[in-house]
Formats: sequence, C-alpha cells, structure tokens
Amino acid sequence: MREYRPWIAGVVTYLVVFGIVYAASKSLVFALVLGAVFGVAAGLLTYSLFPADPELAQYKLDVRRRVRSVLKTTDEISDLAKKVQAQPSREALLKGCAVIHDLMSLAQQKDPDNMAATAAKVGVYIASVKDAADAQVQIEAHPDYWADASQLLAANQQGFANFRDFALSSVQHLNQGEVTELRANLNVLKPMTIPALTT
Repeated sequence: MREYRPWIAGVVTYLVVFGIVYAASKSLVFALVLGAVFGVAAGLLTYSLFPADPELAQYKLDVRRRVRSVLKTTDEISDLAKKVQAQPSREALLKGCAVIHDLMSLAQQKDPDNMAATAAKVGVYIASVKDAADAQVQIEAHPDYWADASQLLAANQQGFANFRDFALSSVQHLNQGEVTELRANLNVLKPMTIPALTT
C-alpha cells in the first residue's frame, strides 16, 4: 500500500481541485489543467515526504533478477530438449519447462513474500537439470565414449520425469492454496546428479 501512496494522493488532490475549480468557474479546461497541476504536485510532495522502503525496493529487484535467471535457464533447457533423441526424456523436459514458467507466475501471485527463496531454490534445481540435459545430448551423440551410457541415460530419464512431476505438483499445490506444501517440497528438493563428461 505504501508504494501507491503518491498515486493516491495525486488522484485525490486532482479530483478535489477539479471539482472546486469547475464548480467555481464552470470552465472544464481550466479545471482539468489546475487539477492536473495540483495532482502531480501532491503526488511528488507525498513521494518526497514518504519515500519507498529501500529494503522493499531491493527485495523486489532481487526477486526480478532471480526470476529472470530461472526463466532464462528454463528456455535454455527447452532448446537442449529439442536435441534429445529419447522421446520420454525430451517430452518430460519440454513439459517441465512449460510448467516452470507458469509456476513462477503463480508463485508470485500466491506467495509473493517468499518469492526470492522460491526462485533461488528452483534456480539451483533447474541449473542441475540443464547440466543433465546437456550431458544427455552429449551421451546420445557418442554413447560409445561412456562404458555405462545406458545406465546414465536411464538415470537421466528418471530425473527428467522427476523434474516434470515436481513442476506439476508445485503448480497443483499453489492452485489449491497449499503454499506450505510448496515450501516443504522446495526445502527437500535435490539437484540432479550428472556424470563427469570426460571421454
């Protein structure tokens, strides 16, 4: 509410001045001009007397940065997924990425006070998914370079399915108003493990 205080003061002042001037002069143009001038002045004065909370502004900036990072990584995973040959892995990655976009928007609406922590935890997790997707592409391109290629690909397939399921269950929790369930899931979220990509 504090952040809207200058706007409220400006609008209220504009309406009051407009009403008084119009009632006194019957001039619509004069009332509009004076109302706008006094409204802007009142808004600026209110802003200077009651500046925005610097900690809140910094928090919002941090949230936007973290969310942008999550969405950027998610888009990179989507690009990698298109190169994945195994259909179950590819589909799980694409679905998970699509849902993560919705999750970020929904979390902002339903749990804004915890958004920085949510974005940070999701960011760490999807960074590991991105590494695993990159490994998937490399292993599929040269499976003979790894003695246990089939095991690695199978582990990745399960990990990508878990990624998709995490994204879906998180959105379901938020849609049902179960914010505490989402927070609990985030607290036990474990990044995917990936093989050392050495040939």
